[in-house]
Amino acid sequence: MKRSTILVLAGTAFAGTAIPASAQSPVKIRVGVGVVESYSQGAYAQELGYYQAAGLDAEVQALVNGGAITAAVIGGSLDFGTTNGGSMANAYVHGLPIYCIAPSGMYTSASPTTVLVVAKDAPIVTAKDLNGKRVAVTTLHDLMQAAIQKWIDDNGGDSRSCSYVEIHNADLVQSILSKRVDASALLEPNLTNDRDKVRILSSPYDAVAKLLLISGWVTTRAYYDNNRATVAKFINVMRRTAEWANANPRTSAEILAKISKIPLETVLKMNHNIFGTTLDPAVIQPTIDASVKYGFLPHGFQASELFPPRA
Repeated sequence: MKRSTILVLAGTAFAGTAIPASAQSPVKIRVGVGVVESYSQGAYAQELGYYQAAGLDAEVQALVNGGAITAAVIGGSLDFGTTNGGSMANAYVHGLPIYCIAPSGMYTSASPTTVLVVAKDAPIVTAKDLNGKRVAVTTLHDLMQAAIQKWIDDNGGDSRSCSYVEIHNADLVQSILSKRVDASALLEPNLTNDRDKVRILSSPYDAVAKLLLISGWVTTRAYYDNNRATVAKFINVMRRTAEWANANPRTSAEILAKISKIPLETVLKMNHNIFGTTLDPAVIQPTIDASVKYGFLPHGFQASELFPPRA
């Protein structure tokens, strides 16, 4: 599904509005991104020249995953980073000083980018059929596992009877075909590339929410308190980048292909994220609640507690 048709959080479609440049010298910032779509917004902004137009001199660094980005922000080697909702929630409950300042990639049930698959010949057609089986995920004890467990439980199975194994994204399909596991999460772009090799059992994120924040922008509380003007500029750049990406799926696909090294023809066929433009606790709270339910967080809290205090 084209992202331009699902602008639930996009506001007024953006079509190239200029961001006024600062008359002062550009402010240097260090920005952490990933090479998958939901972590790519910061790289889009660099390709489009939006940092420079806003008076920001951005050094954009690609890291391996949200956990690494969160650690780099907290450790001070990054000023801003895009990370997953589970990572930021885990940091918060353990007393680490971060704020979520802006949304990034959003999951929508209209265009699922993560599904649960089994082998084509597997005798697994319902959630109950997964009882006692082995299930592969890319990271243990994060939203993906919580979503799979919740889907199993909501549909008549017993998720706690299953065993879960962490397997790199590139090896998930082979783990199914070799019978190493009975079911596996499958993410884009492998969902597009390998769809004909497996059978889709469900879209497990739908069991958590139909609209869900997958990634968001974080900074430390100290950086936020000491650099309010820079943070405001950065938030504005991300909002405008989100609006642009949602309204320009073809051009954003070309940028994603460039930074991820995924062939453009594959990117164009993929299901896609949209990008959020407004912080909304309602699209983060389900991640917190599901993580608590399955023991991945020691206790719950209100998602709005992740946000900076209102002035």
